[in-house]
Amino acid sequence: MRALLRLLLENYDVRNVDEIVMPEPPPLPNVPWGGPPEVPAGGPAIPPAALVALLGGGGNVGPQS
Repeated sequence: MRALLRLLLENYDVRNVDEIVMPEPPPLPNVPWGGPPEVPAGGPAIPPAALVALLGGGGNVGPQS
């Protein structure tokens, strides 16, 4: 559609066609549709204390002294 609009505007000697016709957006990344995203081998990127706080837990997390 953009190519057709560009061709028509250029055919009628319209100036600044590049300002009128928006550039083609970049293609979207290829997203697999098979389930949740994979967790890296080292585990989640969220530290355990932050994860507990995010899930609504409280108190101290980790070794007690």
